Amino acid sequence: MRQISLIDIAGGIVVVAILALAPVFAASNYLTGVLTVCVIYGIWASSWDFMSGLTGRENFGHSLFIGAGAYTAGFLATIWFANPWYSLPAAVVIAVAFSLIVGFPTLRLRGPYFALAMLSASAILQRLCLIFWEQTGGEEGLYGLEPLMRNPLHYYWLVLSILVVTVIVLALLAQSHWGLL
Repeated sequence: MRQISLIDIAGGIVVVAILALAPVFAASNYLTGVLTVCVIYGIWASSWDFMSGLTGRENFGHSLFIGAGAYTAGFLATIWFANPWYSLPAAVVIAVAFSLIVGFPTLRLRGPYFALAMLSASAILQRLCLIFWEQTGGEEGLYGLEPLMRNPLHYYWLVLSILVVTVIVLALLAQSHWGLL
């Protein structure tokens, strides 16, 4: 893997600056919401690129881990915590636990078997959410959740900062001994 150069870092800083200022010039809550969803997909895509691009394994299980974390955060926010911020650490723990439980047995698989195993794991979680619709909301999902932030611009900047941290951590991991395994 090639080393990260100063040009790469400067380009990344310019892109982040443009992304940070984009909703300010848009002056629309709708457009800020669309940009927020795009940045969330950027987080998802960067982790998927790390997994498939670096290892060569097609991982169709990302929706499993993201869904497990999202349902954990939503469920805890509606049942136990009045403040949704308290449910986020538990969501991270559950997503990591799911990835370890599913990851250890499936990482031994190669080629299409790995892709099918991860796709099957995602389908199983989706089916369980439909079976236990009273707790999960089924196809409609959870409702009545308090938003994390009232201002869409602040929420956008939070998600953008998570994207920046994710990309930096994945780049450092790719350059490290663990990323070269």
